Order: sequence, then structure tokens, then C-alpha cells
Amino acid sequence: MPYNDLNLWHPYSLTRYIDKQNKSFNTLGTAFGEYYITDDLKFRSSISGNLSNTRYNSYRFKNQGYGYSSLLAAEGNSQTSYSLNWLSENTLTYDKRFNDHSLNVLAGYSVQKQRDEFASVTSGSFPNDLVETLNAGVVTSGSTFATEWSIISYLARAQYNFQNKYFFTAAIRRDGSSRFGTATRWGYFPSVSAGWLISDEKFMQNLKAVNLLKLRVSYGVAGNNQIPNYGSISLLGTSNYASGSSLASGLAIGNIANTNLKWERTNQLNIGLDLRMLNDRIGVSAEFYNSITKDMLLNVPIPDISGFSNQLTNIGQMQNRGVELNLNTKNIVGKFTWSTDFNISANRNKVLQLGNSNAPIIYTDFLVAVKTEVGQPISNFYGYQVDGIFKNQAAVDAAPHYSTTKPGDPIIRDVNGDGKITADDRTTLGNYQPKFTAGLTNNFSFKGFDVSFMFQGSFGGKIVNQMYRYSGFWNNGRNMFAGVDNRWRSEADPGDGIHPRATLNLTGLQDQFTSLWVEDASFVRLKNIRISYTIPSSLLARTPLRNTRVYANADNVYLWSKYIGYDPENTTYNATNYSGNSNGLNASGNAPNGAFIGVDYGSYPIPRVITIGLKTDF
Repeated sequence: MPYNDLNLWHPYSLTRYIDKQNKSFNTLGTAFGEYYITDDLKFRSSISGNLSNTRYNSYRFKNQGYGYSSLLAAEGNSQTSYSLNWLSENTLTYDKRFNDHSLNVLAGYSVQKQRDEFASVTSGSFPNDLVETLNAGVVTSGSTFATEWSIISYLARAQYNFQNKYFFTAAIRRDGSSRFGTATRWGYFPSVSAGWLISDEKFMQNLKAVNLLKLRVSYGVAGNNQIPNYGSISLLGTSNYASGSSLASGLAIGNIANTNLKWERTNQLNIGLDLRMLNDRIGVSAEFYNSITKDMLLNVPIPDISGFSNQLTNIGQMQNRGVELNLNTKNIVGKFTWSTDFNISANRNKVLQLGNSNAPIIYTDFLVAVKTEVGQPISNFYGYQVDGIFKNQAAVDAAPHYSTTKPGDPIIRDVNGDGKITADDRTTLGNYQPKFTAGLTNNFSFKGFDVSFMFQGSFGGKIVNQMYRYSGFWNNGRNMFAGVDNRWRSEADPGDGIHPRATLNLTGLQDQFTSLWVEDASFVRLKNIRISYTIPSSLLARTPLRNTRVYANADNVYLWSKYIGYDPENTTYNATNYSGNSNGLNASGNAPNGAFIGVDYGSYPIPRVITIGLKTDF
């Protein structure tokens, strides 16, 4: 069997023969001042900054295989990054209370700016491994870049309540972002909300069991500017061109400008109800929301005749509708106490519009494809459905298949029923979005001892295990998933009907995105256990210690999941990665740099962390 040297780094080599060092230095500062112009009118000004410097050095020892089929030369790399973010806020607040009325009015102005700089240098041809600094070798490459963004905001808000029973709030923001064109950089975002404390009404006074009942309603508009810096203009990049018989360095446009690019806007309605009863022994909070996102910031395919494959534009509408429920109970009250917090939430996402033609958007990265189309959740996984394994030649002959298909190969579903297996047979394979998420926390207390444990869970979502294309088929020199041992071997030994036969090369659609890569991402995690003991003050009377508590805390204690990868929650690409993306869709549902939410490429699992500590006052 031939040896495949792709992505086979040996763990021992990585830890013994590669030196890596990452140093970060962060400086944060905040200063503010307040001045009361009158007893009811206050001016506040603040400024804050965050300065970050990072240096990363790596050195790869020479003549090491690292799992490759040939030895590698030594290589050193040094990277430095610099980031400065500062924010200035200035507000004027009028706060007045008279009789049954209370009024608070705020007007403000803020400005924020960030500059990032990055430099990288790589050296090779090191004579030995004694000196790892780059000057010991020959510089082979280097690059630098700098980027900036800024935002200016004007805001106003008025809050009013009457008899502490009726509450009204109105606000508006005017935000300007440097990421949009000069004619479209400003966005207006108003909001209104109202609350009614029903339990304080006279008609509720006879309901002694109800301690609080409050109705909340709000409607507002929020903006999103999470696109690359300079995303609305064309950028130049280096490009070689022919000059006689040689190549010369030049510049070329890397993307199409869109000077009409503007803020993405989300209009959202919230209706909530808060209830506390039985002397606050039971508390319930429920909220329903419905949001419509318009002018979504998406990278959409464009005709190749333009010289480019996609363009960042405002297109389409999307709906998110959901409910959140929280339940708090005091189960036992006294010397021994027990309380429970439970929450559950569900969200349903649907694309309402994708431009004038409503043409679906299909985006592919590392063979994984997602499809966004009207009437469906955003970014459905899109590939071939596998319906088992061909057990014998008769089964192959009776079904649509490729000419190279043999017994033991996957059965690909003929979705369109044309008797052939083509790209038109790709179908929806699921979505990363869970049907619902939930959490449960219990707290116990007795004579200074406190114990709590928290569970969290996600149910109904899917995850793409991108390692399956390497470890799910026996066709090279890698270790395989354990399930491959149950592969098809012969008609008499068909295996589990899931894992195909061993081959020298991937056959049929084994190297294409199929349902074999898609797994259930549902999980339950024992997220936290905390045990603490408060030392009685009588034992500390002769010491300077006060309010002393010792504790032990464990995070990410245990995971229950059917996912064969490390962790279905800590995927390679997730929502935290999406600010400032350049190639993927926005944070509303797609990922940056061609990656996707819910795709795992062997990411490191969330670590278990155990902390033991003591907290005291002097």
C-alpha cells in the first residue's frame, strides 16, 4: 500500500523537534470624569485603550520526518503583531423624579478606532540546529501588512416610568463605519420598549401566591458591519506579468468594488413575561422573539466573465424566530438549601429572499459544501446521500453507479431519479443549528458547605467530521477510525454496512462530500462542579482573616456524545471566528476564509480544568 505523506505529523516529532514560543503583552487603561452641571444634569467623559503586542517564534529541526515520507530541512519563522484599540465616550444625562413620575434622558457621542500591524519573516538553509534565530540561516520570505477601522456613533435614549408600574424606553443610534462607502457608511437604528408590572395592579392584590408578574414588549433595529476592512473598495495585490522573456512584478485588482455596500439591518420583536410566586420559591421567565434581517452582507457568485468569482454585496432577507424559557426553583429552604435553575431555548432560521432571482448560493471549501436557498435554514450541508454499501455485484448492477464501482463501495442515492449519479444528486445533509439547547444547574448549601453542578446540552444539530476523508476510508498509511475494522471484506463478510472496502485509492465518490462525513452533534456536558467551604468566623477570631472560603472547581468534567471526533462543540470553525471575514458569508450563518460553522477538522477538545483556591479578606 503506498505511503501518503499528507497531514501525517508525528506527535513525538512535533513536541521534541519543533520549538515554538508565543509571547503576548497587553496593556489596558481606562480613565473617566464626571461633572454635575445641576443636581439633575450630569456630563461624563471616558477614554479607554487596549494595546497588544505579540511575538511568535518557531524553529523546525532539520532532517526530521515528522511523519512525512522524506526528511525536511530546518526552517525558522518569526511573527510580530501590534494592535491598538481606543474608545472615547461622552454622554450627557438628565435624571429627574417628581411625584409618581421618573424620567431619564441621555445623549451621547462615541468614537472608536483600531489599527493592526503584522510582520512575518522565514529563514532556511540553517547549517545546524545550535542557533535557532533567523540570522543563522538565509531569509527566504517575508511579508507585512497594516489595516485600520473606525466607527463614530451618536446616540439618544429616554426612559420614563409611572408609579414604578408602567415603563417606557425609546432610543436611537446613528453609526458610521469606515468599512462602507462615503455615501452609505451611516446607519440609523431606533428601538422602543415597554413594561407593565401587572402584579402591582389592584385587581392582583387578592392573588397572594403571585409575588411578581411583569409583561415586557420591545421592538428595535440593530446593525451589522462585520465585513473586511476596506470591504467596499477594490484592493490591489501583487501579480507577475511577462516583460519580454522574463517575469516582472506588478499590481492587479483583487476584488470588485461595491461603493453602494451598506449596513446589514435586523428588525426584532421581543415579547416577554416574568413570574415569581409562592414567596419567590418559583420563578419563570419566558420570551418569544421574531427577527427579520435585511440587506445581508454576503459574498455571492458572479459571472466569471467579470474576471472574479464573487462579490461582497447586500442581498436577501432572513428570519430567526425562537423562544427562551427559564425556570428557577427553591426546592428546600432552611439550614439545608437546594435550588435549581433550568433553561431551554429553540431557534428556527429561514432564508426569505436571495436577490431578485432567488438563486441558491452554494459555497465549497475543502470539499465541504453548504447551500443557502429560500425557504430553508441558512448554510445547509450539501452533498451526496450514502444509503449503505454494495454487498455484491448483483446489487451494483441493479442500482445507478459509476463505472469503477465494485462490491464494498458506497451506495449513492439517485436523488433526481434519472438513473445516473451526477452532481445533480446532491441533497441537503443537515444543518449545524441545533433544534434546541438547554442547561441545568443545582445548588446545595449546608453549614458552610456549598456544592453546585451544571449540565448543558445541545440537541438536533449536525457536524461535519472532515477527518472522515482521511480516517474513515482504508486507502493509505494512516491510522483509521475504529469503525473501519468493521469494513466490507467480501460478500460473505460484508461488515457493518457502513464502512466501505479497503482500496489503494479513493473510488467513486469517496473523495467527495457525502453523508458519511455528517454526524449528530448532540451532546450533554457536565460543564462545572464547584465545592466550597466557608470557615466559621469564630475559628478566625484570633487571625486577621475574614470571610475566608476554600474551594475546588472543575470545568468541562465529562461529555456524553455519539460524535466520533474529539468534541462536537469546539469545532474548527465556529461563530467566534467570523468578524472581518473576507471569503465566506457573514456571521448570520456562514464562515470566513471559505470555512463553515459546524465543520470539525480534528480540533483540540475543550480542556478539563481543575482549580483549587482560597479566598479571604483582611
